[in-house]
Amino acid sequence: MSQITEYQKAALNYKKHISLTANAGSGKTTVLAKRFVKILIDENVKIWNIVAITFTDKAASELYVKIAKELDTEIKNATGTLKHKLEHYRRSLVSAKISTIHSFCIDVLRDYAPQAGIDANFSTIDARTADEFLDQSIDKTIREALNENSAVVKKLMRIFGNKSILIDRLKVLFSKRKTIEKLSANFYAEDVKGISDKLENLFSENIKSLFGEKIESVITNLTAINAISIAEKSKEKNIEIERILNEIKSKQNAVDKLILLNELKENVLTKTNKTLPKTQYLSKKLYTENETLISNVNSNLKELLLIDISENYKDLNQNLALFGKEIIELYQEANNKYKNKKEQNAYLDFDDLMLLTQSLLKNEDVRKELTEKFKFIMIDEYQDTDEIQYNIFLPILNYLDANNLFVVGDEKQSIYGFREAEVELFNKTKNQIEKQSDDSGLLELPHSFRLAPKVALFTNFIFQKLFKEANPLFNEVNYNRLICAYQKEVKGKVELLISEKDDEIKEADIVSKKILQLVKLQKAYKYEDITILCNRRRYFLELEEAFAEYKIPYSIVDGKGFYQQQFVLDIYSYLSFLINPQNDLALVSILRGPFFNLSDVELTQISFEKTESFYGKLKQTKKFEYIIEQLEEHIKLAHIFSVNDLIRKICNDTNYWFFLASKKDGSQEIANLEKLIYQAIKIKEQGFNSLYDFINFLSEAINNLEDEGQADSSIQDDSVKIMTVHQSKGLEFKVVILFKTNQRPINENLKAKEISIDKNFGILAKLPYKENYFEEYQAAPIIGLYNYIQLKKSIAEYKRLLYVAVTRAEEYLIISAQLKKGKLEQNSFASFILNSINYSYGNKKINISDELTYMVLANEKFNLVDKKENVEISVDYKFEDEIENEIEVESLLENPKILLDEIKTVEQNEIISASKISLFLNCPKKYELTYNFGYGELTKHFRDNNSFEFNNKEDDEAIPPANTIGSVIHAILENEIEEENLEQEIESLINREEKVMLLNHSQKEKMKNEIKTMLSEFYKSDSYKYIRSFEKSYNEIEFYKREKDYFLYGIIDKLIITNKEIIIIDYKTDKISEANVKEKRETYINQLKFYAYILSFKYIYVKNYKLKLIFIRDEKFTITIELSKREIEDFGKVIKESVNKIRNKDFSEEKPGCKNMKYYLLE
Repeated sequence: MSQITEYQKAALNYKKHISLTANAGSGKTTVLAKRFVKILIDENVKIWNIVAITFTDKAASELYVKIAKELDTEIKNATGTLKHKLEHYRRSLVSAKISTIHSFCIDVLRDYAPQAGIDANFSTIDARTADEFLDQSIDKTIREALNENSAVVKKLMRIFGNKSILIDRLKVLFSKRKTIEKLSANFYAEDVKGISDKLENLFSENIKSLFGEKIESVITNLTAINAISIAEKSKEKNIEIERILNEIKSKQNAVDKLILLNELKENVLTKTNKTLPKTQYLSKKLYTENETLISNVNSNLKELLLIDISENYKDLNQNLALFGKEIIELYQEANNKYKNKKEQNAYLDFDDLMLLTQSLLKNEDVRKELTEKFKFIMIDEYQDTDEIQYNIFLPILNYLDANNLFVVGDEKQSIYGFREAEVELFNKTKNQIEKQSDDSGLLELPHSFRLAPKVALFTNFIFQKLFKEANPLFNEVNYNRLICAYQKEVKGKVELLISEKDDEIKEADIVSKKILQLVKLQKAYKYEDITILCNRRRYFLELEEAFAEYKIPYSIVDGKGFYQQQFVLDIYSYLSFLINPQNDLALVSILRGPFFNLSDVELTQISFEKTESFYGKLKQTKKFEYIIEQLEEHIKLAHIFSVNDLIRKICNDTNYWFFLASKKDGSQEIANLEKLIYQAIKIKEQGFNSLYDFINFLSEAINNLEDEGQADSSIQDDSVKIMTVHQSKGLEFKVVILFKTNQRPINENLKAKEISIDKNFGILAKLPYKENYFEEYQAAPIIGLYNYIQLKKSIAEYKRLLYVAVTRAEEYLIISAQLKKGKLEQNSFASFILNSINYSYGNKKINISDELTYMVLANEKFNLVDKKENVEISVDYKFEDEIENEIEVESLLENPKILLDEIKTVEQNEIISASKISLFLNCPKKYELTYNFGYGELTKHFRDNNSFEFNNKEDDEAIPPANTIGSVIHAILENEIEEENLEQEIESLINREEKVMLLNHSQKEKMKNEIKTMLSEFYKSDSYKYIRSFEKSYNEIEFYKREKDYFLYGIIDKLIITNKEIIIIDYKTDKISEANVKEKRETYINQLKFYAYILSFKYIYVKNYKLKLIFIRDEKFTITIELSKREIEDFGKVIKESVNKIRNKDFSEEKPGCKNMKYYLLE
């Protein structure tokens, strides 16, 4: 979109503070980028004088790219001094402050570490270590308290039921640490009586403001209804109501009136619905005549009676105040321990970053320096900001008396309340800007370039009703209508898929058939055009099962439940068996599973053997010797290999990689397994080296870490995407299907033994009255008020979540709902939508019409045009069964072909390693003998100075293991062992090598001395000094890249990544001389080029690659070459040609390398 609108142009004014409300698809990122560049061009500022804050790292990256492109465009059109200035800015852009709030805080804290009282070399703690530190701190706090016979901790354990639940509730406090720190400093700074009085005052003030008018309305209307009832015939209920009403009228306080109204609930109202009784109170005639009046009373009473209050409320307030005081003191003790652990390791967590920055800004000198430095502050997605972020930026701007603030967001898309985002801060900031800049600082981008006309009309029609009469106290927002700026010819479509729960067909089946209809029958869309949005992850499984049945390709975007995936359970079972071969359950799992695929019949036959353990029974059978041999080898390796190497070895030996790759979502499965191996490496780096440590970690993760995201599979394939509505934020799709829309939102009412934190009301929990732990826990009245406000806020956010879901659709919106006897669940997405369009069960079509404003580009200017438009919403209740037959026939008739060529079977999804390609390029014949005829083992007997040393971890199934000297040296270089520790480490590593056991003492000593000499010389070499000159490098790094139907795989000895280049280093320990150096270099450099090709897809912005081949025995033969992007791309073609030849069994080409192969004569 090169032409900007008048609305966007107005937002580029940086001479005043601006709050910009941007509708979905309005081009706000374009505004941010253009504003950033405009300030650089028009003002004499440094690039770091401008701050741009985004919600996620991904958004920061996208904004960076957009600004870079904007600068590039300006540079093309500029001349002279301006051109030089812009080129300087373009080169300096890498240092620009375009980041998330956390990255911004990191930079500020590093600059002012002494003032913040922290170590300047701090690092941010990873989630696993943070959880571990926190668990240890809480556990130690409770243990120490119990050792001191703490009455408070014992009491808290009784309240929650046990120690484990108490620990979980303390973790809830830590999850809201920013709020807890504020409450601790203010709310709980007083004594118990002061806190109790505060609770009472808060309750009284809120009841008066929220319910004062409702209470008076109920009193007036109920008095009138009761008089009518008495006039007809006085009954016992009339007398009771009159007594209560008279007593209420005598009270001045709203709280006292509410207590008396609660008496109606017990004595007068119906037990089930809590409404005025029909038959026992008024005659049918009078009830009908006064239905409006009665309905008004009933609806008001329904809300008022949500606030449960009894006469002992002062005692309950006292109880809650004491509880809050006690649990926050326990939290503080645990937090001090947690803080000490972090300080000892120079760690800060994400909350620390923001809390410390907020505190730092109270230092007036620091604040003034930051005000001087950051002249322009732009904040994206401002509707999702929280109070602490507000408290960081407003002081820097001297509360809008200095510099310039630009905030952009959309209150209608505020959906992160669970992360403490506060939409009211947007309104607060708007009010402050309005005071400074009058209403000219409050701007809108009302247009949407995303939504097709009919989708835009539908959106306006629904949400102008849902967001009507917004009450800001409940975070309700007003609706600003979308102006349709859609540039394509497509008009758009909206459709309902309605089904009954009692029908045999599942909702996911209906959605599946709809997708097949769109893709296979109508051929209107591809699978990749379609995205399914769910508001809960647990709905994914039903879709997965249906898609598997209907053969619909799909991918789950950033799916959670990583540790609950079947492959993790498979690996866990295998490793559990290796550490304890008597674990029968683990053994049976791996025998039955994809590792060995034994049938239940075979397992039953094994179980008949007369030995106690199942492994013993397996050993006694003759039939499965190959399994026993493999298991025995893995049991030995479990004590030698690192966990990541062990997992790789298991997966290679059992073809588990291929099993995963062959699955329908194979790319995701492979990416997940890569992530698990990487997790093993990370755990090792944290000092947990043993297999036992990793198994313990996996066990805990499988049971507790349900929110761990699955690996990001970068494969872009033709598949239906499944994601949550929250994940879809900021994205757009041609076709959106909203799935399971007739589900109630989660009930957030506080339950017994739970805990909630509210920044206004403090720490809330239902508690035993007078320490009676065996009766129903009672709630202080503030909890009923909290539940009421939270319910209102949740409904408001749920409506906003629906808005986000609907506005992801570009052309086609499909809403799927399954009803129960035609009924809608209260406050469900379906109820919001269907009630807004006056849907009646059984309707086949629904027409809605409204005026839609179009933004039309003509003569390089946007004009607004109003049109009356109509949307016909079709309603499909069921699909005919014939759809499946039609699809089947359709696929059979598609493009019939007569095949005359020979049919060849090609292995799918195999793994092609660097070693395989290097070997093939050196000599295709040797490749054939090694991999196709299985003569790899034979090469052990023909090793000489011309033999090659490949990484046996890449291809240990075919190429003989590297010699002992090589494997020991690689292990030492991988672990970066210092020279003074060489002897001890060499001794340890050599003794683990099976082949060394056959050597005598003299031979072992000779080998040790040879290794030590080689490494000592290498440590003195220029190559080693060069490597050590870099602060950070990566050892033994694994990479995969998926090609069309196979995977490229390699393990890099050492990888160094700088801002300018990628350096790939490979160590070789084989014997080298002038006679063989040329061939060895050519072969090994191919291996390094292979690595560069894989990396070029991961690091797409890096243009320069340096390949360094180091011969440890003689450094003079070390070679360094540099590759351009073009050369890497050319080698990619070589790889593809080689794979094609391998698959076609074309090994005829004779290459120079073949002449030196000792068993070449075998031909």
